[in-house]
Amino acid sequence: MKSTITRFTLDKLQIPAGRTIGDSMCHYDAYRALALRLETSDGLTGWGFGEKAYGGEFAKEASWNRPLAPVPELIRSFESTFWPELEGCTPTGARLAAGAFGGDSALALATRMALWDLIGKAAGLPLYKLLGGTRARSSIRAYASACEFQQPDQFLRDFYGAKMREGFRAFKIKVGHPDPAHDLRRLLIVREAIGAAASLAADANKAWTAQETVERVAYFNAHGVNLAYIEDPLDPTDLDGYRHLHAHSVAVVGHDYVPVAGGLRPLLETGALSMVRARDGLDYGLELLPLAREFAKPIICCNTLFEWNIHFALAFPQVDRIEFADLGWNQLPKTPVRLVNGMMSPPEAPGHGFEPNPHIFEQWKL
Repeated sequence: MKSTITRFTLDKLQIPAGRTIGDSMCHYDAYRALALRLETSDGLTGWGFGEKAYGGEFAKEASWNRPLAPVPELIRSFESTFWPELEGCTPTGARLAAGAFGGDSALALATRMALWDLIGKAAGLPLYKLLGGTRARSSIRAYASACEFQQPDQFLRDFYGAKMREGFRAFKIKVGHPDPAHDLRRLLIVREAIGAAASLAADANKAWTAQETVERVAYFNAHGVNLAYIEDPLDPTDLDGYRHLHAHSVAVVGHDYVPVAGGLRPLLETGALSMVRARDGLDYGLELLPLAREFAKPIICCNTLFEWNIHFALAFPQVDRIEFADLGWNQLPKTPVRLVNGMMSPPEAPGHGFEPNPHIFEQWKL
């Protein structure tokens, strides 16, 4: 008898970030998350979560800054839009109906994650192995990224110094202050904390024009800070700007502000991107993969809730590294990711492995 989806439960949580995080365009200290449980006829439970920033301030539009409706309204929306495509369906069959659960709404993110969890559990495999990963690659390089633009200088010394002692050897900080000397001072603080040999990159979060990017990178270089790359310096629609960066040999990685992986093609065609970013978990990564292969570009996995895109990162050799911001959301899973000497490993349980601790789940439930 085939396993089919028979029931769902939906809750809403407030997840602390653990500190004020953000960039030159925003800051916040919590997430509102939708928690979805899908149950099957043979007793499996798949967990999915979709989070959005809560409160704080945003100077520019960002897809992760969205309110979550009250639970009764979320349930009505789920029942009318998603549940008809799920009820009575196999988890694999439901996932293949990808168009039904597209986009980066909290409902869509949670549904896709829960379906992947069920698929892995039905196969008895952690997702990275289900996707083709081997025991030879059971961990991947992580880089420390504190999302720290709003934090004081001492925080930089403490956070990046601690991560260096924990074995990280690649780091990224936020830039984009109107005064380039402000950015330089903070870059120098981090460089001192991590030493001369570690890799240091910066994320501008669309704060600059193309010419400003060229000038800022040259300014940092002239003062002893040679960046491995600059992330998201311009809006992704500024293709002429990215062509300008390519002409000036600026190493660029992007782009967190492209919600559909196929939308990265125009940026890749400019020649500017040295690596591409995978966001929003497995489905985004799987859509990005053929594009990255076509343009022969390595992939960086960005922050995802519980770092659950570790499974995509391990399954495919095109992934070079994964971001780790050490956020409060890692308190929720019974078994969070493991980090040893700057290398990240996932839970080895079937599915994604991030089943929540029931006591913390109840504490954070709204």
